[in-house]
Amino acid sequence: MNVVDAVNNIEEVLVVESLLKEHHGQIYADIWRAGLNLPCRITELLSMSYDNIDIKNKKAMDIINSRRKEYPGDY
Repeated sequence: MNVVDAVNNIEEVLVVESLLKEHHGQIYADIWRAGLNLPCRITELLSMSYDNIDIKNKKAMDIINSRRKEYPGDY
């Protein structure tokens, strides 16, 4: 069975975010950051739409609202 090491500190979080942005774009970095702040599985995170979001976490909502403002035609 594969083993995954948890991210243990803010420096590692920032490195992962930077690498995702560099290699895959801002959307993947945003998914990473939002995922760290939301109590949901990745499948739930990836299937969210602006219409079904009910989140109380301010950091996650800031990311989502930023994406919504930048890409108003997305759902």
